[in-house]
Amino acid sequence: GYHLSIGEESSRSESIHFFGGDQGTPPFMEFVDGNGDASITIWGYGFGQSQTLGRIITDQLEIRAGSDLAEYFDITTDAEIKPGMITSIDPQNSGRLKLSESKYDKKVVGVVSGANGLSPGMFMGQRETIAHGSHPIALTGRAFVYASDENGPIQPGDFLTTSSTPGYAMKVSKLKKARGAIIGKAMSTLSEDGFVLVLINLQ
Repeated sequence: GYHLSIGEESSRSESIHFFGGDQGTPPFMEFVDGNGDASITIWGYGFGQSQTLGRIITDQLEIRAGSDLAEYFDITTDAEIKPGMITSIDPQNSGRLKLSESKYDKKVVGVVSGANGLSPGMFMGQRETIAHGSHPIALTGRAFVYASDENGPIQPGDFLTTSSTPGYAMKVSKLKKARGAIIGKAMSTLSEDGFVLVLINLQ
């Protein structure tokens, strides 16, 4: 391996170590703190028993340009798929989703991410498997969601569920009926362009 100190004349003891992957060890890089502990480790490939392409290990990860955690899914529909639309499990196609189509749909999963300028902060999926697809679906965090006043005006704090309009949310008026069908909680009123800011939290 190789050792590189930070700064030629620095009295700091932090350092960066590069390991080239000799003797069957995958290549990796460590940022080492003053106690000699790795604060960040970046593996190039094949960490442990995994055959993945890479892994980053650290105590904290700050994402500054995204507001939700999204997983990739394929969506079964002939309609236009827009960021902000609500999706539900497609019972006819294993692993796929469809746009929500009915009120209080207990198969609801998440929201097509990226609406109204809010981007995903983290993407998840496993390529070339059933756990991947073409559309990032926000499963937690904050996202803008298409909604309607079908069940009354939406106010901040209202629980939201699926509506009869494909891909759109509405407020919950019957909490018992909505169990298992809540997409999250409204953080704004319905805007003129049809969006509500939602704290996504499936319930």
